[in-house]
Amino acid sequence: MIRTSSTRAVVNTGVQYIRSIISVCVLLYTSRLILSALGVKDFGLYSLILGVVSMLSFIKDSLAQTIQRYLSYYQGREDLEKQCKILNNSLLIQLLISVSLIVILFLLKDFVLYELLNIDSQRLEAASFVYSCMLVMLFFTMQSAPYFAVLIAHENIIYTSIIQILDVFLKLFVALYLSSVNFDKLSFYALCMTSIPVFEYACHCLYCRFNYAECRRIKLLDFDLTLFRDMFSFMGWNIYSVGCITGRTQGIAVLLNRYFGVVVNAAYGIAQQVTGQISFLSGSLLNAMQPQIVKAEGGKDRNKMFLLSETTSKFAFFLIGFVTVPTLFYMDEILALWLGVVPNYASMACRYILLAAWMDQLTMGLGAANKAIGQIKKYSIIVNTIKIITIPTAWFCLRMGLSVESVFVSFVVFEILCAITRLFLLKSQGDMSISQFVQNVFLKEIVPIGCLFLSTWICYKLIPMDIFLLTYIISAIAFTVAVITCGLTSLEKQSLKIIFKR
Repeated sequence: MIRTSSTRAVVNTGVQYIRSIISVCVLLYTSRLILSALGVKDFGLYSLILGVVSMLSFIKDSLAQTIQRYLSYYQGREDLEKQCKILNNSLLIQLLISVSLIVILFLLKDFVLYELLNIDSQRLEAASFVYSCMLVMLFFTMQSAPYFAVLIAHENIIYTSIIQILDVFLKLFVALYLSSVNFDKLSFYALCMTSIPVFEYACHCLYCRFNYAECRRIKLLDFDLTLFRDMFSFMGWNIYSVGCITGRTQGIAVLLNRYFGVVVNAAYGIAQQVTGQISFLSGSLLNAMQPQIVKAEGGKDRNKMFLLSETTSKFAFFLIGFVTVPTLFYMDEILALWLGVVPNYASMACRYILLAAWMDQLTMGLGAANKAIGQIKKYSIIVNTIKIITIPTAWFCLRMGLSVESVFVSFVVFEILCAITRLFLLKSQGDMSISQFVQNVFLKEIVPIGCLFLSTWICYKLIPMDIFLLTYIISAIAFTVAVITCGLTSLEKQSLKIIFKR
């Protein structure tokens, strides 16, 4: 059973990697075309309004994660009736939240356009149209969330990836056509971008209704108040978790700007971009593994659930590590190649933020285990409050006259503390064996990571800087061999053999 899960996880993760690579390449080219067609001012105006409206989109992500958790849990119990009720309640919750948000944002339209944002008076009419388009876009994006959650719960990563790739190419088509438009390009672009979420909603909705039984029995009036309260509470604590992480990111940015100005703030922004590009590796793995972890708990197989959580934590740490370690050595060269002119402190900020993200992967799978168990309140309060404490700690360091480096050191320290805290929380919540986790995860990581550092250091000393990409290839080969020989448990080695045979 675990072998089948591992095989499916490898396939799903591979599909998401391919999708991510295609998306990044196409979107980079698309951004260049749009910037050229719209011009800097209109492109900035569109991005500004999109940012204001999208600021609340994390609510959609939190609800999608909540729906996926509950669906996966009752799939593990093979309870179709409960899955139907979950979807009915989810659609109703999503509709109520999205309508409320749209109404509030619509009522705030004049305040946002005339007071909050600094918009040229000549472009206010276009800005008003773009704002309205963004509201429609937000509405249909939120309506897609329950169906997207159904697809993830059923581990249909291939279909979701196809739709996401199609989304990217539709945006490319709009960008290519935009330069030939003779009327207001900004309004035309906003209208086209609004139609894409509508198309995606139709694709998700129709596919799920044709293929999944719970989606063919939708009755919004089939309302379960107890389930509604349970899901709403779960989503609320999920929102708190995401809010703490977002708050920490933005809070540190404000703090750095207040004490050091825009130069250090620019360095921090670059660090966040670098981390975001690399973190998609662990994110893809988590998307592939989380439904299986929740299904195992729903099927009352907690031993399997923790084994999958251990595997997720270890491979997330490996996936981030094999990119992070060489990047830590060659950060100056990478930034110079990417940016040309590198802001002061950018290299230092990138190293620390990347290291913090890597440390977070040490026990990342235990976050999925907590959601599977369902005791999210205590976990959210403790783990994510630790994350947000980074801000007052960094402020205290700066008030004491310490350097900007102290802020980033605090960032790393609190990520390590969060990773360790997860162990004790899952011990109390699910009677997880900490010694088994240490043996199967931490001790198995020592030799491969040591080999990665050693091979990268040797290459760093011997290989010329202008061909530093060769270091990634050599260290990746050495790291892979070390992982296969020393980093896997006997059960994981058996699963790997089956995957290679297939």
